[in-house]
Amino acid sequence: MRSAIIGQCFGTLPHLAFISGQMLLYLRALHIGSARIIIYLSLPLAVDFLRVPLAYLADRYGKKRIGAAGMVLLIAGFTLISASGFAAGNWAELAVFAGIVIFALGETCMAAGWFALLSPIVPEYLRGRFFGTLRFSWQSTGIVFAAVVAVFLPADAPVQAYQVLMGVFTAALVCRVPFYARVPELEMPRPGSSSFITALETSVRTPHYFPFCCYVFMLSLFTAACPHLFALAEKEVIHLSDRSVVWLGNLLMIGSVLGYLCGGRAVDRFGTKPVFLVCHFVYGVVLFLFLFRAAWPPLLLFLVGACNFTYGFVKAASSVAITTELLALIPQENKSLSASLCQTLNQGGGAFAGFFSAWILEAGILRESWSLSGMSLSAYDALLLACGGMVVLLVMTLGLVPSVLQKSQGMPGNA
Repeated sequence: MRSAIIGQCFGTLPHLAFISGQMLLYLRALHIGSARIIIYLSLPLAVDFLRVPLAYLADRYGKKRIGAAGMVLLIAGFTLISASGFAAGNWAELAVFAGIVIFALGETCMAAGWFALLSPIVPEYLRGRFFGTLRFSWQSTGIVFAAVVAVFLPADAPVQAYQVLMGVFTAALVCRVPFYARVPELEMPRPGSSSFITALETSVRTPHYFPFCCYVFMLSLFTAACPHLFALAEKEVIHLSDRSVVWLGNLLMIGSVLGYLCGGRAVDRFGTKPVFLVCHFVYGVVLFLFLFRAAWPPLLLFLVGACNFTYGFVKAASSVAITTELLALIPQENKSLSASLCQTLNQGGGAFAGFFSAWILEAGILRESWSLSGMSLSAYDALLLACGGMVVLLVMTLGLVPSVLQKSQGMPGNA
């Protein structure tokens, strides 16, 4: 378990670049438009649809074998992203696009068997706390790293500075390799078992499993794109410096650290239902509150920072609840495929949210400037307002998800 935690501390630094604003600023430094930036940042979520067939292969031919292929792709992808700054014009954008796709494919290979790999290693009664500790560890590493970046990053950094940063992320992926190799694969693959369609049907028919997957998809649909909208509003509407945007992204990760710790303990003590209920309402409050940043100009930075921090906290707490509930619901057979199907729907909701937001912005459907109670707001704020309203309404769907109303047998917190 220790090797899994240390490996994730190295491996998730590049992943956090997509959340904390570092990748967004690099894409802006390459003079890529806002709508296309949202699309590129959503690509890892879109490529995740391959996780289900890759998970099927992981169950049949080995979780770590598929994971090892993913590691090669991760390193190759970020190497290309780092090198894209040497190209000019459209070639630079094409290179960074290809690098993100390759990286996303590698991340999908790694994720395909990850939860199934950990399932026999982590005792059921410790799952909430383990995943809370795991995510606390890699998120803390990301915060320290992002803080160092924010200190040394110029106010409006050149492309070369971000290339160095991408190179450091590539080195972190290389450092992850020996730690991943030490994680044991306790459940051996079964090459001669059922076909892909049969395995998929078996997973979908598992009691309470698929309704929970649908709920996870909808929750991701209305929340996943919000950090990107925060960062774009901070850069283009509030006109903050690159350094300030990175610091605000760092606040989001600090909130995540505390959310993982508190969420893990809350899930083990109270179960998943109270965590989901609280998270829904806090999501809505945060997204609505971001719109009122202009109401108190002296407190603008404080309010924006508080929104980033609280969003990170809630996102982390809900993710621990989702993972714990998922491991309790998946069948013993085809674990990788069952876990990956739910995670694919989770990521797919986020990808759809990103692409839909980008399409709305590119099509000019929303006004670039509008007012609410005398405050001047942007198209990004209109999208955040819609997401806030929908995530609050989504509370009603909790009554349609049996796994949320009825704790699963053997789930942490049931004892």
